[in-house]
Amino acid sequence: MADFSYIVLDLEWNQPLNPDSAIREPFFFDSEIIEIGALRLDERFRETGSFKTFIRPRFYPHMNGDVVQLTKIRAQDLEKAPEFPRAYADFMEWCGENCCLCTWGPDDIPVLMDNLLMHGMDAEMPCCYDLQRIFGHEIMRDDRQCSLERAMELFRTCRKPSHRVQSKHHRSAACVWGKMPRSDRNVLETNIDRTDTFSANRCIVCG
Repeated sequence: MADFSYIVLDLEWNQPLNPDSAIREPFFFDSEIIEIGALRLDERFRETGSFKTFIRPRFYPHMNGDVVQLTKIRAQDLEKAPEFPRAYADFMEWCGENCCLCTWGPDDIPVLMDNLLMHGMDAEMPCCYDLQRIFGHEIMRDDRQCSLERAMELFRTCRKPSHRVQSKHHRSAACVWGKMPRSDRNVLETNIDRTDTFSANRCIVCG
């Protein structure tokens, strides 16, 4: 059986030029994935690989100006990129069979599922976990959402990305997670050993 991997995932998506042009059938669809970025970590939270691909949009081929400003992804960056079905197949092959998906926040996985359904693809995927929710529950001790930037500030040894935050979102999330209490995979089910200390952990990104 293949070794278990944590896949720390970040997606970027395009949106319609105006709300009235959003697709509403067979369901409301306003977020088309244009980039997949991910880190693969082993069971000891060591980086074992990275993945990045742009995706050529099919449903919203014209880039929304706000999306361009936020992500710095331009239409010309996507011209020769694969469409979603090919890009996702490559991503899942890279992930391997024995893995779980980890994101910072609740948005990426529903967007991923919507894109799978819009392309008529199998929407079954590995187990998924929200690191932001786990961080809030185990570190902040409340249910409020904590921004990734704020979480990085709390772990002062973690460096912020040197350029566009969104382009390094998955690395930043992995950095924060690497400073949290060490345990087995049950950490993702919030069964953390509270006798552990997170401040002494070596950051898997910053060192």
